[in-house]
Amino acid sequence: MESISKSLGTKFDDYVKPGQVFIFSKSYCPYCDRAKQILKDLKVAFKAVECDNVSVPKTVIDEVQKKSGVKTYPNIWVGNTSIGGCDNLKAALSNGKLYELLDKEGIRYAA
Repeated sequence: MESISKSLGTKFDDYVKPGQVFIFSKSYCPYCDRAKQILKDLKVAFKAVECDNVSVPKTVIDEVQKKSGVKTYPNIWVGNTSIGGCDNLKAALSNGKLYELLDKEGIRYAA
């Protein structure tokens, strides 16, 4: 996991990119911690920004929420595809959709 310690820019594309997993998170959120642990258990490399500790521009957060339809944390992206939150990640893991997305993006994992 790469923890982002400063703002990456002012646009959605500065954060969410093809070929990577990105999580908009909150440091105190147990669902965020669980989602990150799921990805760590799968040995998926990902980036996470703790939105309560790092100044992410409101325009970026607004676009993330609009594109994903998710206004809560975590907000998980595989490439330019929104997974949603922790429950959505767990569902994608159990139904195989997560592996499909990771494969499509060329992201390695341990099955």
